[in-house]
Amino acid sequence: MTRLPKAVGQIWGQIDTNLPMSVVIDVLMDYLKGETGTIDALSVPVDHSWDINDHTPTGSVLSIDEEKNKAAIADFFNTGE
Repeated sequence: MTRLPKAVGQIWGQIDTNLPMSVVIDVLMDYLKGETGTIDALSVPVDHSWDINDHTPTGSVLSIDEEKNKAAIADFFNTGE
């Protein structure tokens, strides 16, 4: 644990973020103490909103239901689920 500040200092040069170092250290300390929360995530395109289209002159492409994905994104940001 005593080497942690030195390690963070060495790694900090490799990180590209606009977060202050104090925030990164706080998050790291919470992680090391096991005090982490959950993070909601959404993968886009959402399940059952796309299909493989093999009938194009350029080869296989994804056909995506844009409206279904827009609705899923809006729902995710509005409800956090």
